[in-house]
Amino acid sequence: MPFNANGSEVYGSPPRGYSMTSLESARSLILTLAMPVDTERISLLDAGGRVVSEDVPAPVPLPPTRIALVGGFVCRSDRIAPRAFQPDAPPADDGRQPLGFTVAPGDIVPDDIHAVVSSPGLAGSGHGEPGAGMAEPGVFSAPGDMIVPRGKPLSTIDVRLLAELGMRRVPVHRKPRIGIVAIGDQLAMVDGVLSPGQQYDGASPMLAAHITECGGIPIRLGPVPRRPEDIQFAMSKAFEEDDALILAASTGANEGDDLAQILTKMGVEQRFLGLAVSPGCASFFGTARGKPVLLVPSAGAELLSVSELLVTPLVHRLAGLSRIEPRKVGALLEETLRCPVPGVCTVWAVQLKTEGRPVLARPVKGWPGGVVYNAASVHGLCISPDGRDIRAGYSVEVIPVRTTER
Repeated sequence: MPFNANGSEVYGSPPRGYSMTSLESARSLILTLAMPVDTERISLLDAGGRVVSEDVPAPVPLPPTRIALVGGFVCRSDRIAPRAFQPDAPPADDGRQPLGFTVAPGDIVPDDIHAVVSSPGLAGSGHGEPGAGMAEPGVFSAPGDMIVPRGKPLSTIDVRLLAELGMRRVPVHRKPRIGIVAIGDQLAMVDGVLSPGQQYDGASPMLAAHITECGGIPIRLGPVPRRPEDIQFAMSKAFEEDDALILAASTGANEGDDLAQILTKMGVEQRFLGLAVSPGCASFFGTARGKPVLLVPSAGAELLSVSELLVTPLVHRLAGLSRIEPRKVGALLEETLRCPVPGVCTVWAVQLKTEGRPVLARPVKGWPGGVVYNAASVHGLCISPDGRDIRAGYSVEVIPVRTTER
């Protein structure tokens, strides 16, 4: 198989010793073997974005009281004879509201009001279909009805509904801890001092940012030299405290296979070695002590591809999400995307033009080699599952990268 002079893979070619697992099979293995982390009950005030660990039922009717569905003017049920509308009328002698007072959506509606209307004239005349513009208690859900299903991240609307139902604490999965180990003799931490012949580790911060965006807690345990004893020390620490381990390393002609052998000797049960995706084929997945272990290539394009395709579902699964499929955006191709290796699932980085309609996608120049140095232009990833060219003008689905501003 073809390799560059420095031993790194040619775009689309796996390192020697790797067998190829399809993307679908690899994702299925990860979702099957990674189990959601344990749960906790936290304050609703801190629960935004957290994944609910069990179905949350309504403790009381929703709405709990009679409320207005629309903003407008009220019609009182005892008003029969019309009179001129008085917007500043004082309260009636019996303490009830005047005919012309207004309500906003969600306001409590007193029992003597029979409708909410848009016109002050209708309110003043007492006209209005009984019940119009209002919701009676329990019309949306009864006590015991499910409000938020298990596996759903709490949205801002979910938080508001649960607050209005009086729920102070909610059951959620805790955020999964993901250990990160960058492997390489020449690597230094970004907050350290470079020695001669070293370079800063970029893979760990990239993975940490991605894991955070996915709802996990990244735990950086490296970088470590490419020696079995150093790798084993970092792995042991991860297995004691973290829920999964991701290792990032250069995976050249024989390096990836060597690392896979080191991991298996340390007790990691291999599930697949090699991913039928380009770039990113030099990937390894296994389990140890019941925890997922993922070895990914550290080069920019490969890591970006594998992060979206494998790391995202791994973190989402551990976090308890019920919907794992990535968000996609439809677009039209401006230029043809050509697969360098026919029949191999191919990933391209694309730019999106969203100013008009339809949304347009254009391949990023320099992909895959120079993508790190042109990162601002990467808006998403486009995939050809069967390794066929995709012609200009065709509709495609783009997975937005998590660094995209939106």
